[in-house]
Amino acid sequence: MKKTTNALLVFSILIVLNIAAVPTAQAQPGSLDSTFGTNGKVTTDFSGVDDSGNSIAVQSDGKLVFAGYSDNGSDYDIAVVRYNADGSLDNSFGTNGKVTTSIGGDDDYGLSVALQSDDKIVVSGCSYNGLNNDFAVVRYNSDGSLDNNFGTGGKVTTALGSFGEVAYSMVIQSDGKIILAGYSDTTNSNFFALARYNSDGSLDAAFGSGGIVTTHVGLSDDQCYSVTLQSDGKIVAAGYSHNGTDDDFAVVRYNTDGSLDNTFDFDGIVTTPVGTSDEECYSVAIQPDGKIVAAGFDVNTFTEYAVVRYNSDGSLDNSFGSTGKVTTDIGVGGDDANEVVVQTDGKILVAGNSSNGSNYDFGLVRYKSDGSIDSTFGTNGIITTDFASGNDFCLSLLIQSDGKIIGAGFGAVIGRDFVVARYDNEIANGISENIVDNSSTINPNPFSDEITINTTGDNVEVIIFDATGKEVSREKTFGPETKISTAHLSPGFYFIRFFDGNRTVNVKAIKLQ
Repeated sequence: MKKTTNALLVFSILIVLNIAAVPTAQAQPGSLDSTFGTNGKVTTDFSGVDDSGNSIAVQSDGKLVFAGYSDNGSDYDIAVVRYNADGSLDNSFGTNGKVTTSIGGDDDYGLSVALQSDDKIVVSGCSYNGLNNDFAVVRYNSDGSLDNNFGTGGKVTTALGSFGEVAYSMVIQSDGKIILAGYSDTTNSNFFALARYNSDGSLDAAFGSGGIVTTHVGLSDDQCYSVTLQSDGKIVAAGYSHNGTDDDFAVVRYNTDGSLDNTFDFDGIVTTPVGTSDEECYSVAIQPDGKIVAAGFDVNTFTEYAVVRYNSDGSLDNSFGSTGKVTTDIGVGGDDANEVVVQTDGKILVAGNSSNGSNYDFGLVRYKSDGSIDSTFGTNGIITTDFASGNDFCLSLLIQSDGKIIGAGFGAVIGRDFVVARYDNEIANGISENIVDNSSTINPNPFSDEITINTTGDNVEVIIFDATGKEVSREKTFGPETKISTAHLSPGFYFIRFFDGNRTVNVKAIKLQ
């Protein structure tokens, strides 16, 4: 009887898949998603005065976690809000979907958010100690309560030097260690600064000097604004550095122990002038082929978007734009790019803010893999989004597992508020099967409560998506054969994606009852 039930289930799923394969009308890529918030937009007020959303992340269940800071009437506190997948506030998080956290007795800023594999939420930034700022990191349980197993009552602050520091960006390693990146002030200039923490919030003594790394990049002030990880665990940090006359893009690559990677431009450091004046980089991303994409602005009468792509050795990629560089003028005034992400199809999304002549709006641009503007996106490759009559700044960008695009930041709505927009995307209609060889397989298929992953080696990322394109599981392999529990998955159709840092393979699979 069970075999008959399973056979009927498989047959039913296949019928559904055949129906789903019929082409359907799709929204214009880049149009606001009407199923999210109000006509694709969500605005959230914490204090009624001055709130700034700075960084957003998506959970495996599709909920969005958005972090920044809020004015409590006396100073600023770290502020976190969680939304359901439709943009409504998630009342299971904090109080009516919101949490605010004071670290010290003065200003505390949330500047970056990341999610652990156990659904705990990590927010980093800085906290004023009475004299200057320290690195700050806070960890929350999935319900928004502080995690008492982290630091002191869920909070950690770190003084890297004597003159202050700010952590602008954060990334979590596959082993749970947390890397913060920003700058550290000295008597004469600022340095790139990184700190790595163990999963309990203590500094990782195996990284740099007592868990801390500082790097002098140029002739004077250096500012690090973004950090990410390569598939081999190496750390890429990006920002800008002063060359004695003006600012240039700066990218630094570190080995896993925090030492400079001498295979990257011989000394681990690359600085790049985009034009003839100031250029500042605010975001960096790694392509599946290992190439590095950095985005920010350069000055050409007004500021304009600037994107630079490097080969994995730090040399400029001449197949991208003009000698590895692309600049884009969006509006009638200044344009600043704040975030870059790479789509699964190789297209590059850049988001920031663009002047409409009176104030700033969200500005998104999509490029083809060669750096040319993708005219199929928005209007000739460009989208601008206005929330209210004041300034709107997009500071964070992500692509959901279903392909939809999330832009988040702050807008002058009621004082200044958290704002989020979601956009449609043509890669949102599922994940195509892409089996190119037999080096990555699952067994059995159909499966029940466990699957065995067979790969060519360890550290291959295995992501399971349901039939709607929502991510439901993410694991790393630890050898050529890895067993993964699937007992928590409901019967139905799934895509299993393998990513080894260089290529992606998608396999169709079915779970039985």
